[in-house]
Amino acid sequence: MSYDKHFLPKDTKQAKREHFCIQHLIGLVVKEIDRGDFVSARYRLNDALNSLGELNRMSTNKYREDKFQALMDEMAQRGIDIQVVRRKIL
Repeated sequence: MSYDKHFLPKDTKQAKREHFCIQHLIGLVVKEIDRGDFVSARYRLNDALNSLGELNRMSTNKYREDKFQALMDEMAQRGIDIQVVRRKIL
């Protein structure tokens, strides 16, 4: 996975942890299912889904930030004073 492509620099470390966590948990789920421990497998699977939700949240933040930056770049190319716009937005 290209962390720089999918996540903001400030989220990269956390994204790597969540990614590793998902891989580890899914491995445990398979082992627990093989042992017949379906309750534990379900808990681990829920934890993996929570980590996936975090990855999705961080990825969405990157997508929104990239879209916002693209809009700012386009406005600058058209000669719009970005600082005036920023003051109005923020």
